[in-house]
Amino acid sequence: MIRTWRFAQWCGLLLVAAIAGASCQTNPAAKCVVGQQIGCVCFDGKPGAQICKPDGSYDLCACITSSGGADGPIASASTAGSGGASGTGGAAKSSSAGATGSGGSGGSTGASASGGSGGVGGSCGSGGSMAPKMGALGWPCGKGFECDSGVCAAGRCSATCKTPADCLQGWSCGSFPNQGNQLFCQCAAMSEACNCSDDDCNGVVDDGAPCALLGQTCQQGKCQCAPENVCGADCFDKQVDPHNCGACGKKCIAACSAGLCTLPVQIALAAVHSCVLLADGTVDCWGGSGYFTPWAVAGLAKVAQVALGASHTCARFAAGTVKCWGHNGAGQLGDGTTTDKNTPTLVPGLTNVAEIALGDGYSCARRIDGTVLCWGENSTGQLGDGTTTGRLTPTLVPGLANVAGLALGARHTCAWLTDGTVRCWGDNEHGQLGIATTNCNGMIPCSASPQAVKNLANVAQVACGGDGACARLIGGTLRCWGDNSYGQIGDGTTTQAPAPTVVPGLSTVAEVAVGGIHACARLTDGTARCWGYNFYGAVGDGTTSDKHTPTVVPGLSSVVEVDVSSAHTCARLTDGTVLCWGYNLDGQLGDGTMTGKLSPTPVKWWW
Repeated sequence: MIRTWRFAQWCGLLLVAAIAGASCQTNPAAKCVVGQQIGCVCFDGKPGAQICKPDGSYDLCACITSSGGADGPIASASTAGSGGASGTGGAAKSSSAGATGSGGSGGSTGASASGGSGGVGGSCGSGGSMAPKMGALGWPCGKGFECDSGVCAAGRCSATCKTPADCLQGWSCGSFPNQGNQLFCQCAAMSEACNCSDDDCNGVVDDGAPCALLGQTCQQGKCQCAPENVCGADCFDKQVDPHNCGACGKKCIAACSAGLCTLPVQIALAAVHSCVLLADGTVDCWGGSGYFTPWAVAGLAKVAQVALGASHTCARFAAGTVKCWGHNGAGQLGDGTTTDKNTPTLVPGLTNVAEIALGDGYSCARRIDGTVLCWGENSTGQLGDGTTTGRLTPTLVPGLANVAGLALGARHTCAWLTDGTVRCWGDNEHGQLGIATTNCNGMIPCSASPQAVKNLANVAQVACGGDGACARLIGGTLRCWGDNSYGQIGDGTTTQAPAPTVVPGLSTVAEVAVGGIHACARLTDGTARCWGYNFYGAVGDGTTSDKHTPTVVPGLSSVVEVDVSSAHTCARLTDGTVLCWGYNLDGQLGDGTMTGKLSPTPVKWWW
């Protein structure tokens, strides 16, 4: 039995590596035999070699001078007699750098730069094969990589032809769409197989990727399980298999990376998608775009925090920079444009960031010096710069200093300071700023600059969501204010609360999270309480009845983090388990279904 895990992520990472602009073009397998050597070609066109390191990966391409004379042509197979005689290089049909000798029947293939001697033990060797010179026929092209022939067809350097004899061995001569009657050399396959042939026409025989995906190596034209990946009668890649991570039978709660279990260390939720930050600095997300279980966000490493808005996501890196992706109609990605981005994009000029927080169509960052910058939608003054003008790049919130933390709602923002006080700004239609305001845009009550929330001190944390906010005090009690249509203030009523209001029955709160119209608190004993809108089961008590006071989430213990969104909730436990419940039509619960859950349900990284 052969099993693969996180296939699409592996392929995405492989693609990123292939275009990353390293000093040499390489053709390494994902795993290799220590000491094994393969050919490669430097970007200056010179031949090189890679040697397999002890960790099972190939070293960088070392550029060398060929000792076998000039690069020979691609050799065709010569028939050898029975009994294992080696084949000799045949005549070339078209020249390209790096030659591969093909073995005759009953013998073996010996690959060398001069089409040379036979191999040993019946294996199809590729030790002396070379990938084509950059720009030569068969070389990947496009996105800045040009071809010597001037013809880039279907992602590979090609050439015009009249018959297959004008092309490399293994290539055909045919037409491409929208190219009229002109014929071009074409490779029959775009991927490699383990079969003693150069299926993808890249000049390297059996370069191993199909076997590596299965935790195997390509040997003698067959995928064979590497000894270190054998578990009973099965073969697993112990570097990534969450059932056998580093050792047979060692199961991971979440992901397996480099043979070690990688646990979630932070959760973040938005209306239709959810994300977790893993201990290795990578990010997994699900929901929204048809991903019903966690998938890695390609190209992210050394992430220190992930934050979600209504339809965009940002990652803060350990170095203090930020990358964002998703919708950008209001400039919420901060890159100076309003163009949506489907990959993480650097926020230019933003450095020394200690925290990132997102709202509906806007973003804010707290820097290590205690100042705050915001950008994106600003129709209700939520950027805090004294205007209602949207910003495409990070803009300083004037007069705000010594900020200890940020919280963003739909269209309002709050910051708690190092002295335990709170400042809020933006939309105040439902009293979510905790103060009385006049309108700032001629339409609704709002404030375009930070305002102090009165009668609120000793604040350790603030959380915003929808049209409300809550503050956790140092002693463990809770104050909430704003919209209370569904009892989300938690005071037992549905009366609007334009000023901080005590949430009764809570005295040991360790963390508070506020969603669209419900809220949750994590207590110091590791249990959780939720309240507010519950039509989709976001409170987690097994019912769909709204709760106007904090309600125990049954069966939930050892909680170290809780987060909420419009209609779903997630909790992270001490062992790294992530449980979610509530609305799930977009797969935001991560359990592999689109079915809502009324009680905590584990997120499934694997099946």
